[in-house]
Amino acid sequence: MVKDMTTVSGNWDWSRLSPVLPQHILEQIAVVPPPQSCYGSDTVGWRWCDNRCFSSRSAYAYLTDSDAPPTDTIWIYIWSLKVPQCVRTFLWVTIHQRHLTNAKRFRRHLGHSAICTICDLVEEDLDHILRHCLPARNLWNRVVPSDRLSSFLNLPLATWLRDNLLHRQSNSSFLNDLECKFAVFCWLLWKDRCTAVFDSDNAPTEDILTRGLRLATEYNSGCAEASGQVSLDTVLQSWSRPPLGWVKVNADASVNLADGKASIGCVIRDEHGNWIRGFARNVGRCSVLFAELWAVHDSLVQAWYLDFRRVIIETDCLEVIRILTRSSRALVGNNLVESILLWTRKEWQLVFRHVPRHENSLADRLAALGRSASCNGLSLLSPPADLVILVEEEKARSACGMLPSEDWATIPNVACFNLHVDPGV
Repeated sequence: MVKDMTTVSGNWDWSRLSPVLPQHILEQIAVVPPPQSCYGSDTVGWRWCDNRCFSSRSAYAYLTDSDAPPTDTIWIYIWSLKVPQCVRTFLWVTIHQRHLTNAKRFRRHLGHSAICTICDLVEEDLDHILRHCLPARNLWNRVVPSDRLSSFLNLPLATWLRDNLLHRQSNSSFLNDLECKFAVFCWLLWKDRCTAVFDSDNAPTEDILTRGLRLATEYNSGCAEASGQVSLDTVLQSWSRPPLGWVKVNADASVNLADGKASIGCVIRDEHGNWIRGFARNVGRCSVLFAELWAVHDSLVQAWYLDFRRVIIETDCLEVIRILTRSSRALVGNNLVESILLWTRKEWQLVFRHVPRHENSLADRLAALGRSASCNGLSLLSPPADLVILVEEEKARSACGMLPSEDWATIPNVACFNLHVDPGV
C-alpha cells in the first residue's frame, strides 16, 4: 500500500523505496506529496496531460507518441526564438538543409546552372550562401572578431549553425551579446540570394548589417510594446519593494527539457530590499507547471518557519495564480495544490502576484543553482557571490510603490488570502 511507504511524520520513506525502485522513478515520486487525509478523496484525472485535464492535443500525442521530448534541443530553441515567424521557419528548413540552392536546382533539372548567381565563381550550396559568398564574407568580417573568424568560417555547417543558435561557448560561436541577430543575418543572406536569382531588378540598396540590426530592434520594440514593456527604463525599474511590515518572496522553477529534471529557487527580501533568506533545491522529475507549484509551496514553508506573517509571493507563472484563484480547472484536487491551499488557510496575510520574467530574475538564478542541490535543499543566509551585484542593483532601483493591501484584490492576476485578519493594514 502507498501509505506503508511513508514515515510517521508523513514523508516518503526513502529507506524502503530506494532499494526496490530505479533512480528515475524515485525522482518522479519525489515531486508528489505523500497522501494525507486532509487532502480529501482521490479524484479522476486525465493521466496523459500534466494538468490532468483532457485535451484533444494530449489524446493525439498519446495515440501517436508525437509529444515525446525531442532529443535535439535545437528545435525547442528555434521555435522559442524572439524573431519573426518567417525567420523561425527559415531556420527550421536550414537545419534540415532543404533549401533549393542552385546546386540542388541543377541536379533536379530546375535550373540551368549550379554556379552561384551572385559571385559567379563556384557551385552554390547552403554553406556558400551563408558563409563564403561575397555578401556573407563582408558581413561576418564586420561583426566577428578577427581572432575567431577563421574557425567561424571553417567549422562544419551543421555544427556552425548549432553553436551559434545555441550560443555555445566555443571559438566558432557567434558573439553572445548579439543574441538572435545571428538568425536574422542568416535569413537576410538567403533572402538576398533569392532576390538575386528570381528578382534581380529589385535588389536591396541597404547592406545586410544595417537591415538586420534595424529588423531585430523593430521586432523587439513591437514585442515589448505588446506586452506592456514599453522601454528599457521599464525593465531596469523591475523589482519593487514590499510595503512596510511586509516581506516579499520571489519564486521560480527551472526544468531541463532534455531529461525532465526540475529545480526551484526562492528569495525573501524585506521592505528595504535587503536579502533575508534564499533557498534552492532539486525537486525531481516533473513538468514545468508542477515545478512552479513546488516553488510557491516551498516559498510558503520558508516564510512561515521564519515567522513572517505578512508575505507577498511573486511568480512569473500565471497558471499558478489561476489555480490558486480557482479560475483554472487544472490539477483540481491534486495533493500539491491542496497542500498549498492548506498553507494559505493559516493565520497570516498572503498576497500572490504574477510578474513578468524580468521582475523575477533573482529567483530564476536561484532555481538554476538548485540543479546541483539536493532534494533537501540549500538554505542561503546571504546571496551567492555571483548574485551580489544583482541583489544590490535591484535594491538600488526599487522603490516602495506597492498599493496598500485593501487595493490588492482589485489588481488583475493577484490572489489574496486572509487580508481580513488585520483590516487596518
